[in-house]
Amino acid sequence: MRHTLRLTLLLLLGAGLLSACSTTRLAYNQSHWLVSWQLGGYLELDWSQRSQLRDEFRELRAWHRVNQLDAYAEDLYWLADRIESRDFAREDLDTVIARANRHVATLVERALPHAATVLRDMGDAQLSDLQTRLSADIEEELAERENMDIAQWHERISEDMVEALRDWAGPLEADQHARIARWARERQARPGMWRAQRKAALEQAFRLLEQRHAEDFVARVEAFVVERTERRPAALRRAAAADREAWKALMLDLEAGMRPRQRAHLVDALRAYARDAERLAAATK
Repeated sequence: MRHTLRLTLLLLLGAGLLSACSTTRLAYNQSHWLVSWQLGGYLELDWSQRSQLRDEFRELRAWHRVNQLDAYAEDLYWLADRIESRDFAREDLDTVIARANRHVATLVERALPHAATVLRDMGDAQLSDLQTRLSADIEEELAERENMDIAQWHERISEDMVEALRDWAGPLEADQHARIARWARERQARPGMWRAQRKAALEQAFRLLEQRHAEDFVARVEAFVVERTERRPAALRRAAAADREAWKALMLDLEAGMRPRQRAHLVDALRAYARDAERLAAATK
């Protein structure tokens, strides 16, 4: 499961959605090495497994270039035009989210057989060690936030959001900081609510991996991914749904209140990422 998530992350990185353009091309072209390096922190791979991982990922990357990057570019240009026109409405935000979700779903669906090929060759000891390391990571990540008081947690959420938005739109103004702070205080899904869920999800994933040699393994993984939200406790589902709506309201408010320099910065960034995706796609044609 970690492998599939990293495939998704790095391919989105390659599409230009998560980093600067010059870095994007380097990351995308070296993605097979990056996946192997990042997995090395969780899983000891022998030479044949690393070679297999590189081969599977190169094939997936080639498919991705031919089949998805032009669509990413089209969507980024569309979004840039809507932002520039100052006519961005709730239905536009819903469209952005729906398109992004479709891209990710298509990518994950294509990546699963490649991930299954690599996972089937993993030994029981390797997977047990991977589970131990991932469990420790979850505990460390959640414990840090659970140990904060509510004011500290709100401040951390605000800081994370400000940092993310600064990369897209440049420095924020005082009223924008205040709006983000209010959004953080409205968050309902507390860190403690995620602990049991994430631990349970990890245990379910590794029970699934015990069946990695079954003929229908890929289908089982697909079902696991599709049904992940439904497995959450009802209280967490409600809180997460409320938080999604609060995030949408925040994005719409911030978009409406962007200063001209911020709007221009965002539009330029989106179009630069779109051009980079086009160049990456064209390199395979």
